[in-house]
Formats: sequence, C-alpha cells, structure tokens
Amino acid sequence: MDTHLDVLVVSDVHLGSDMSRVKELTEFLSGRTIKKIILNGDIFDSANSRRLHNEDWEFLSLLRERSGNGTEIIWIAGNHDVSTKNFFMLVGAQVCSEYIFSYNGERYLAIHGHQFDRFLIKNEIVGTTMGVPYRLLQKIEGKKQIVSRFVKRRYKSWLRLSKRVARGAAAHALNKNIKNVVCGHTHQPMDTVVHGVRYLNSGSWADSPVSYIAFADGKVWIETIK
Repeated sequence: MDTHLDVLVVSDVHLGSDMSRVKELTEFLSGRTIKKIILNGDIFDSANSRRLHNEDWEFLSLLRERSGNGTEIIWIAGNHDVSTKNFFMLVGAQVCSEYIFSYNGERYLAIHGHQFDRFLIKNEIVGTTMGVPYRLLQKIEGKKQIVSRFVKRRYKSWLRLSKRVARGAAAHALNKNIKNVVCGHTHQPMDTVVHGVRYLNSGSWADSPVSYIAFADGKVWIETIK
C-alpha cells in the first residue's frame, strides 16, 4: 500500500448521492500522507446542501484539516458542482476550471472533461433524464451494481463518451503544448495515448469499483479498489 503520495487525483465523488462512496474515500485519505490533492470535478452531486450526509461533512472537514496542515487542495469545477465554489473556498482549496502542474519533469493538465462531451452540452435535459433511471437502478442494487455496471458500459459505449472526451482533452492539451492530460466525468478509469498525449481518467467514487490516479516516486498510475 502506498502511504506517501506526491499527488492524488480523485473525481466524481458525488457528495449527497446515495451511491457516493465518500466514507471509503475518507478512510483512504486518513491512512496516507499526500502533498497535493486534486479534486477533478463532480465532487458534489448538486449544490443542495440539504442532501449532504454526515459522512459527506466528515470528508469536507478532513479536507479542511489537511489544508490547514500544509496539503495543497485543488478543486476543478465539474458539470455537477459548478455552484459549489464556496464549499471549496471554505476548506481552503484553490478553485479553478482547469489546472496545470509539473511532475518529474513533465507538465500535466487537469480538467474535468465535461467540456468535451458534446452530447451533454447539446442535450442537457435528455442527459439528465436518462441519468435518473440509472441512479435508481444503482440504489436498488446497492454497492454490488452488477446490472447497473453492465447498463453503464452499454450506455457509455453507445454515446462513445470515453473516446470522445479523450480526443477532446488531448486536443485541448496539445493546444497548450502539454503532453499529459487528466480527466474525470466518464466514471471510467483509463490510461491511454491519444495523438501523442497521455490521457488519464480517474474514474469515480460513486460506482464500483472506485479508482484514483496516484503520483509517487516519479511514477504516475491508476489504482482501482473494489
């Protein structure tokens, strides 16, 4: 187990959602020393604070504690949590729409990825409506999510979402002369090369399994936890 990380990237925690696995994330963070935590979008499910559970507030308190003890906290806006800026300012996070950083001599661009989801942009109402039955199915199944994972794979495949976001993110990074880009949004962990750009996706903490991107000892990799 890697207990010391230089950078940790997590996304799509969806605080307030019944399917958020924030309790596991809080336990994960509590057992590690991390220099920089990048929250790459959709940390909240919505801006409605009444939906937050006790474990959600415990997670935010931990972030505040970590920030006060020297951990750099970066929050990047996602499509779900664009109205939650004040929450992250309160926990001491740097708030931005995208974030460029260097690691082991390489530059990285972190951006949530919804900006490259043309279906979501053009069909916001349809996309939201289609998400409702999927979340209901998740809730009924609980954390096993055997059927809902199958549905998600078929649904995302039909939209070609992961490939579209990867292509858009790679092009965006190239425009900035950056050869590494880190996204979330699709809930599908991925490490691939697109047009010469290394594309990493951190997956989510609202599905099963959960995943994150780790930077340590000069290496960068995706870790998945069932």
